[in-house]
Amino acid sequence: MIISCRDLMKKTYHHFSEDISFKEEDLKMIPLFSSLKFAHAEIEVRYLEQIIEVQIFLKAELMMLSTRTLKEILLPIESKDVYLFTSNTENLDEDMIYFDENEIDLYPCYLDLLLSSIPMKFVGDENDYPHGKGWEVISEDEYNKRKERNNPFSELLRKENEDEE
Repeated sequence: MIISCRDLMKKTYHHFSEDISFKEEDLKMIPLFSSLKFAHAEIEVRYLEQIIEVQIFLKAELMMLSTRTLKEILLPIESKDVYLFTSNTENLDEDMIYFDENEIDLYPCYLDLLLSSIPMKFVGDENDYPHGKGWEVISEDEYNKRKERNNPFSELLRKENEDEE
């Protein structure tokens, strides 16, 4: 969405709603990305004396590959952030975005919000570990259970610990 600054100066508050379609090359930057089911943004814009405050509420659903099993899982995202824009260089600080034209393109903000909302690690079913012929990945708890079960001295150690108590 491109916001016209002339329109913003007529009223101090605006509300927009938009379905977003991201560029394919931008989505390829996401590790383990499979597909985008939908992305929607609710935008609130306030004009405050040479500063334009844009609050974006992003809701999206992505199909991602699990970092554990590489199976496709649904990753819902709900995120919000506030962006401050100004065309005045005297007012500019590190939290503001400078624009020099009469329009503000929100696509980079949408992409920033989407990318920053994706976790580094995501898994589906916690019990869904990869396995193969002659090998499997197990949890630490399962490992400890099997270790105790397969240790011929575990019964002796348990009796010794009971005697000490």
